[in-house]
Amino acid sequence: MLRKQLAAPAPVLAAAWAFFQNTGPDAILCLLHSGALSVYTQDGDSHLVPLPGAFTAVWPLPQGVLLTVRAKQAS
Repeated sequence: MLRKQLAAPAPVLAAAWAFFQNTGPDAILCLLHSGALSVYTQDGDSHLVPLPGAFTAVWPLPQGVLLTVRAKQAS
């Protein structure tokens, strides 16, 4: 059964469910794009957060998320 369908503004590189302080008990869906993070609440609100760099992964923390970049390989 399809409950909700989202249209992302750009290809999704990574996704995570996370909890944020002062947003209530429901998890927030975080979608990482090239140069931005889309945040979707279960009520249907959404926000696009521009990012200052090229992040490659998003990890849920007890409160919030951790964005990481790929480590450079030694030459």
